[in-house]
Amino acid sequence: METGYFSLHGLAKMMDTLELMRTKCDQEILIRVLPTLYDTRTKLAREVLCELRDRFKDYLMDCAVTSTPS
Repeated sequence: METGYFSLHGLAKMMDTLELMRTKCDQEILIRVLPTLYDTRTKLAREVLCELRDRFKDYLMDCAVTSTPS
C-alpha cells in the first residue's frame, strides 16, 4: 500500500471487509501489508508508516519499498 493518508483509510476498510469474509467463509485468510512509495523525506509518509506499525503490526512486512526522486 502507498504510504499516504487515503491509502491508510482504504486499508482499514479493506481489513474490515476481509474480516467479514473470514467470518462468513469460516476460512483463514493470509494477509500481508507491504508499504510502497515510502519517501523518508516527507513527514506524512513517516507518520503513515508509524500508524501502520501501530495499527497493523501483525500484518505488516518488515521492509518498505522506497521512492526515489527523479
